[in-house]
Amino acid sequence: MKTVEEQLTEQISGRCIHFTGIANNTCELGISYKDVRDETQRPYKFPCLKRHHGGDCSNAQFPTKEDLKREVDEIIENQKKTVNAMVMVKEHIAKTGEKIGSIECPCSEREGRLEYSMAEINGHVRSSCTTCKMGWIE
Repeated sequence: MKTVEEQLTEQISGRCIHFTGIANNTCELGISYKDVRDETQRPYKFPCLKRHHGGDCSNAQFPTKEDLKREVDEIIENQKKTVNAMVMVKEHIAKTGEKIGSIECPCSEREGRLEYSMAEINGHVRSSCTTCKMGWIE
């Protein structure tokens, strides 16, 4: 069984650094996915995805080992911060009974507020910070 680090490294290494997802029309360079995909195959093949490689794009560029390590480390650190914040919100709700509110965001360096709401039907929490990218939906 692969570790989380190995799985993330494999996933990230297989996509062009300019890739924004095929749900979008263009990559970060403004190149249309429609223009570079291989339409002779179904599902379409894209030059920006090693796993489903096809088509042609002279700008396709894949991450270096250093880039991969940096991105994987950042993702893992952000996951830890998110889990910590989830625990803080759940503890706050248990302590106060407030199913809608906010707490100080543990990740925001600019005095952000982690705003949250708990669903009555299943107890799932939705939260987002007013200043950083912290947030989740259960």
